[in-house]
Amino acid sequence: MAPVLPWVLDGILANVSQGTALATYFFIDPWNLQAVALFSATTQVLFYFLQRPPVWIFVFWNVLQFCINTVQIVRLAVDTSEVQFDERELQALALTLHCFDSVPSRKIARVLRSGEWLQTKNGDTVCTLEDGEGDHVHFVVEGTVEAVSRDGHVCYRADTGGFVGEASLAHAVSGTLPDYDALDVPDAARCVALGDVRTLRWPVRRLARVLRRDAELLDAFREALALDFYVRGRRPFVARRWRRGEAWYSSYAIDAARASRRWRMG
Repeated sequence: MAPVLPWVLDGILANVSQGTALATYFFIDPWNLQAVALFSATTQVLFYFLQRPPVWIFVFWNVLQFCINTVQIVRLAVDTSEVQFDERELQALALTLHCFDSVPSRKIARVLRSGEWLQTKNGDTVCTLEDGEGDHVHFVVEGTVEAVSRDGHVCYRADTGGFVGEASLAHAVSGTLPDYDALDVPDAARCVALGDVRTLRWPVRRLARVLRRDAELLDAFREALALDFYVRGRRPFVARRWRRGEAWYSSYAIDAARASRRWRMG
């Protein structure tokens, strides 16, 4: 194999192409990572092509790498492009703004719009849970949902920003089955609306498939669920604090979400 270029230029091209390939391991930001990987693939194609005879096997694989990086950059541009959210979506985002602030806007929009908005009147059933699980997971956007067992015992309350049926989602994502005999949960619980309630509902299996395919969304949902469990553990204090600050926080958060409708990668 003999280079077409002078040996100095050939050496520089070889080292630049291999050095930038190595540098991709040190980037976290996806834009920088894809840009450097694209540059590396381009220089490697030039290096192997400018040999006599050309090393076609390496040219082929580096052209393939170039195409893959180009597709990833296009997808990244689409995911981070501006999205218009309606008022209901802004309200839902405002409740979990800190959990999803690093997720691209397009991903958030796809998840929100894959769910179903439900309006439940006071005293009506939002859902029924068997052994703490159901076929759907609900995110409470307005109002309070109370889980009541068959004997009339109140199991828990999900306030605004809380989840109902999240255990089903956790098990569906992990692919595990709970030990129902060891769990201290009622066999069946009826989730009732206290006042008018608005929820966003997803089928558990569909949402679990989406989360398993996307690490960013999975981490964001895990953080939101963890916060919900934390709030329930501190229920008396949080309930008092929420009642005092609910109106102010809701107005502030929705305004912040509206002013930042373009959600960028963190």
